[in-house]
Amino acid sequence: MEYVDRSFADSRQEIDGNHYTNCRFDRCDISYRGGEIPNIVDCKFDDCNWHFEDAAERTLAFMHYLYHGTGESGREMIEQTFELIRQPAP
Repeated sequence: MEYVDRSFADSRQEIDGNHYTNCRFDRCDISYRGGEIPNIVDCKFDDCNWHFEDAAERTLAFMHYLYHGTGESGREMIEQTFELIRQPAP
């Protein structure tokens, strides 16, 4: 779905595969399940709760395990991943 100039409030939004441009989210529960990456452009989020479920949740759990359960090499790999995330998109 594509949403432009929409406002969402006090609702649950499942964002997989959706496109949002100039939208506003107030007090929403936002769910990402690890499906198609949503496109989010110039949106505002106020007092929202983010939920990572299914494949997204398993990916975060795996990263947590690598960071805490595999020693220095796992921590270094996760820190390198965060450095890539901090870089602006091409």
